[in-house]
Amino acid sequence: MTYNRHALASYLAFAAILSDILVISIAGIPYSPGQIHVEFIACFYVSIVILGLMVLGIVMTMIWRRWTPDLPRTPDTILAVMSYVANSRMLDDFEGCEALRSSEVENKINGLGKRYGYGRYVGVDGQTKWMVDEDCSLGA
Repeated sequence: MTYNRHALASYLAFAAILSDILVISIAGIPYSPGQIHVEFIACFYVSIVILGLMVLGIVMTMIWRRWTPDLPRTPDTILAVMSYVANSRMLDDFEGCEALRSSEVENKINGLGKRYGYGRYVGVDGQTKWMVDEDCSLGA
């Protein structure tokens, strides 16, 4: 299984590693009389497979981008970030952490065993909106 279930990122990293092999295999494609015919065929098929995997990665990225939610506002200001965490149950988990050192905060949050995600959640006020909150579907 991939780290934190980032299968697409792992696949694209694998395709990037294959690009190094592609550079070598594509050099054997122009057939010359001094070249072994089997080498030409092997380089041709290896190049086609790698290019096909790369095209598949592009298609998967395009599909993934359509499924990911858009941010209603860019989180580049404090107010925009606050709007994503307002009325979130996550605030209860982080209560009292402002006086702790970062290592203590990390230990406290990791001890809860919760995962947080961005999506449409029902806030404490009962309204559904885009926010960062505890994601029950991810599990620990």
